[in-house]
Amino acid sequence: MHDDNKIYKTDSTAGVSSITTGDYGDDTYLSTVRRIKPRFLRAPLSAAMTNYFKRNLGDTLAEGQTIAMNDGKFDMLKSSRWHRFKIEFTGNHEITGIDVSSKVDGTR
Repeated sequence: MHDDNKIYKTDSTAGVSSITTGDYGDDTYLSTVRRIKPRFLRAPLSAAMTNYFKRNLGDTLAEGQTIAMNDGKFDMLKSSRWHRFKIEFTGNHEITGIDVSSKVDGTR
């Protein structure tokens, strides 16, 4: 760490990093998430995604399965009102967004 207000460039490989999304969903309907597709400018060496879910806002999140990235995406099936995703990366990468593919199951 430097305190001299200069920009430094490093040429090493990144270790493990992660991002956690906000909550996806709606208070009035259940949805089944089928696929999470990160949009990479540069893909990491590997990645794994853990899904979290809850029925109502204010509820404690429950931890779902952890899925390894396969062909640039995470395939899954989980139905709930609210979904959150934590993606852990190994290696250098650049990500611009995440596409969440889901299907509405019904309303209350």
